[in-house]
Amino acid sequence: MPPAGSDGPRPQQLIGRYIEPQVVEIYGEGALPWARDHGQVVCDRCEQTGETVFCYTRDGDRVLAMLNGRDELHYLHRRANLEDVFLKLTGRDLRD
Repeated sequence: MPPAGSDGPRPQQLIGRYIEPQVVEIYGEGALPWARDHGQVVCDRCEQTGETVFCYTRDGDRVLAMLNGRDELHYLHRRANLEDVFLKLTGRDLRD
């Protein structure tokens, strides 16, 4: 239990402590081949869940530049959140 008057770590502190600040979710028929060919080059960490590739990065612009012009791929660029922290620490989706 946290000490009296302490709210514990804030969400942004947990995110900053455990994972990269940006996520690019990549999906579409070419997502898995793209990750095999480029994931280790432009992502700090790359994970696959189903047919979606999650590219965790400190440099989202670099990832987006690599995706530019790849019409077979769809992607969402977002800030990391607490679900991403949960996934990294437990290896399980919140829905599992």
